[in-house]
Amino acid sequence: MRELPLLVLAFAAVGCTESTKVDNAAHTNVTGTWAVQWTGMTGVNTVQDTTIVGVDTTVTDSTVSDTCSGTATITLQQASPVAYVTGTYVLIRICRSNASQRDSLADTVRGGALTATNELYFALDKKLEQAQLGTVSGSAVPSGAAAWILPKFPTRPSKGSAGLTGTWTATKQ
Repeated sequence: MRELPLLVLAFAAVGCTESTKVDNAAHTNVTGTWAVQWTGMTGVNTVQDTTIVGVDTTVTDSTVSDTCSGTATITLQQASPVAYVTGTYVLIRICRSNASQRDSLADTVRGGALTATNELYFALDKKLEQAQLGTVSGSAVPSGAAAWILPKFPTRPSKGSAGLTGTWTATKQ
C-alpha cells in the first residue's frame, strides 16, 4: 500500500488548480454527461484487530483484501480557453472485504483537467486521493487508471483506510 500514495500524487500532478496553466490546443470537449464504470478496484491493506480474553487485550495486524466497483453519472463542464474541468457526480459504489457494503455518494469533481493530449484527470474528493486518469477518444474513455485512498473503508469504518487501484471507463451520453 505504500506505492499507492505515490500513484495518487502522480495523478494529482496531472490535475490542476486555479493557478495551473494547461494548454487547451482545441482537442476534444468533455462538457456533458458521462456514464462511468470502475472495475477491478483492489488493494491489500493492513488493519488492526483487537482480541480481548479476560483482562488481557491483544492488538495484532491483519492483512485484508479489499475490492470496490462502481457506476456513476458525471456531469462535466470544460472551461475555455484553458481546459479546467469541473462538475458533479452521483456514484453508486459496492465495496467488499470482510462484508459487502453498497453506498451512494454525490459530490463535486475536484482538480479536473484535460491536457493537450486528451488526458482527462479528476478526483472524487477534496484531498485528491480518489483520482482518475484516462485518455479521451471521441466520446469515450476506453480505459483509464484509478487510484483511491478511502479514509474509512465502507465495510469496516472503524478499522482505518484502504488503498485501491483499478480501471475505469466512461461514455459520453
